[in-house]
Amino acid sequence: MTDHDIAIVGGGIFGVSVAKHLAERADYDICVIEKEYQLATHQSGRNSGVLHPGLALGLEPGTRKAEFAIEGSRRLREYCRERDLPIRDTGLMLVATDDAEEEQLGTVQDRAADLGIELERLDEDGIAEYEPNVDGQAGLYTPDSSTVDTHPITYEMAKDARREGVEFYMGTEVEGVERDRDGITVETTKGAINADYLVNAAGTAAVHIAHELGLAEEFSSVPFRGQYYELTTGRRDLVRTNVYPVSMPPRVPNQVGVHFTRRPDNKVIVGPTGMIALGLDTYGVTDFDLSEVAKTVSSSNFWRFIGSPDTMRIAWRELNKTYRKDVFLKHCRKLVPTLEDADISRSYVGISHYVLDRKGRVGDASRFETGERSFHILRPKPGLTSSLAIGEYVADQVEADL
Repeated sequence: MTDHDIAIVGGGIFGVSVAKHLAERADYDICVIEKEYQLATHQSGRNSGVLHPGLALGLEPGTRKAEFAIEGSRRLREYCRERDLPIRDTGLMLVATDDAEEEQLGTVQDRAADLGIELERLDEDGIAEYEPNVDGQAGLYTPDSSTVDTHPITYEMAKDARREGVEFYMGTEVEGVERDRDGITVETTKGAINADYLVNAAGTAAVHIAHELGLAEEFSSVPFRGQYYELTTGRRDLVRTNVYPVSMPPRVPNQVGVHFTRRPDNKVIVGPTGMIALGLDTYGVTDFDLSEVAKTVSSSNFWRFIGSPDTMRIAWRELNKTYRKDVFLKHCRKLVPTLEDADISRSYVGISHYVLDRKGRVGDASRFETGERSFHILRPKPGLTSSLAIGEYVADQVEADL
């Protein structure tokens, strides 16, 4: 048995960020437990890499989520520049293609102005100046958006953490957790690890781990599989910035639709789709994990979520987008009408998750849970953008508990 003051489950960007912040502020004995042999293998390393200023997220001024987004974006961009990590400052454009979306654009503009985000309102000619191949009748543009590569960021944070003495157990899968008189015991494939305190940053598995300690039992987790495409090398000039649709589906907060992202390596990523995943790591089209499927379908929270006509309509649309390239292309052409089938090819797959409450609601804010000797990051919002800000927030909460 190995003893530590704090054990952090999950070697994604959030687990590593928490380790970094805790280690830099006090002399704690900290370990990070990661089932893979590389960091940021799953959610952290399989996203579009956009640092959102809040424009495409519908942030409400004065909320913790808005603070995480704005402060997180600022800090992460500074971190990348200070450490000479890959970052591309392309800006972000939100595009309305009809009258209803233009009205929605006005609401977004008012909120963004209250948040202090630098904005430029665009008409058709203004859109064309930035994006000659994008079709829209109105838009908002902000220079305060960048794209990054999550892997080098996570490894740089890990280097900071290791410098302060944090130990990383790689290739060590958690098989169970339990609380006892002396703290928390984490059973792993390489033996038991005992800690005075547990931080659960296990991504798609975070809710399952919380349940093992009798916490967050009102919540359930549903994994979602997102297929990304990318523009072929000769057609990357179709998009210059990060381009998002303004329309957002009901009942599913922060689903920003099919968007175009120019990454630091100059690739233009398109997507994602969003269908229910048949497991936590089921990246292949035919992959499934029967035990995870059983957990999903046995949850009344899930059936309340999926039972809504709006959700069923979205689910059917996303299913078609995932398995039919022509349907996916149709959604892409709403923004870039000249896009052809040969201009895009399948890229990577990412799996994220929703945390549902007993009414089947996703919720629009981060889900955290605190237990005796433990803190659980059930779902951080708004994701990658907030990793440094939420890492510091969690470190504050943990330090207050110890």
